[in-house]
Amino acid sequence: MRKLSGKRVTVPLLILCLGCSGCFLSRSPESFPVQGRLIRQLERACSSGKACKVRMNDLTDFNWDRMYVFAVGVSPSERREIVGADGVETIDLEGELVFTKAGRIVHQEPVAEGVERPIKDEISFAEITNTGESQSYPPDIVFAVKQGTSKNGSYFSLKAER
Repeated sequence: MRKLSGKRVTVPLLILCLGCSGCFLSRSPESFPVQGRLIRQLERACSSGKACKVRMNDLTDFNWDRMYVFAVGVSPSERREIVGADGVETIDLEGELVFTKAGRIVHQEPVAEGVERPIKDEISFAEITNTGESQSYPPDIVFAVKQGTSKNGSYFSLKAER
């Protein structure tokens, strides 16, 4: 049996890594419908660190009666149990927004999170402070928004006003 040279292993591995990195780069928060609308509104309304508020129901083009926010670390089975509906599409290492209407999922999208520091346009929810946590909100929920800046760019923290 022939021994593989370092180049024969390194080149395919490099190609695989470069291909995968393109997948992650295309998953910026702005590439998802609800988060994209939210980011555009926040950039207009909260520029220069100005305090602002946002109502989630104003950012969706579909009807919903509950929004669930999942942090990284909530398993797919836990997400299905919390939402009470099948069809939650999830990856353990991603956060997620899930919108339901009358117990059925009407929209869902991953929520990108930076590991060491917030990524550009990252959206976080102040009530979720640890991995494995979740929160749910009604459609009339209003969030106070705080804008911050990291090495990667601006990011937003939303705190529910109850």
